[in-house]
Amino acid sequence: SPACSHAGDRFRVTARAGYRALNQSSPDADRYMPAWEDEYEIGGGSQSNRALPIGEYSARNVVLAGAEARDDAFVFPGGALAVIAFADGIHPTGDLLSLYPVVPARAPSHWIIGVGGGLALRLLRNAVLEATIARAEHATRFYVSSGWSW
Repeated sequence: SPACSHAGDRFRVTARAGYRALNQSSPDADRYMPAWEDEYEIGGGSQSNRALPIGEYSARNVVLAGAEARDDAFVFPGGALAVIAFADGIHPTGDLLSLYPVVPARAPSHWIIGVGGGLALRLLRNAVLEATIARAEHATRFYVSSGWSW
């Protein structure tokens, strides 16, 4: 039947990495990473590190990495409901540009890794509505987001 697929079609593992370095500082550019469709806020949030608050570890120089496993648990005509497991990492260097005063002014000397999971509702081929929960640095974050699958 068209609603069923082989396990190889349902299970995907993806990875991404990014590096951003700015020579000069500006209030807006420091917090955003350019992307295909639109820029996104780095240093935490549903599009960078899902275990951190939005923009918590924004810095002029930052390395981002992430890996995700996604399995279409329920496939239906026109979409699927998927189960997600992921690990997101960020390594900011230099001075932080945080909106949160509790974060130290200097970036940590190590990677900040967040792990989590969630559910994704895929409509048609790529439109996705996600609900994720992740943990890093002794705190748990919950995000609901929409966009395109990567």
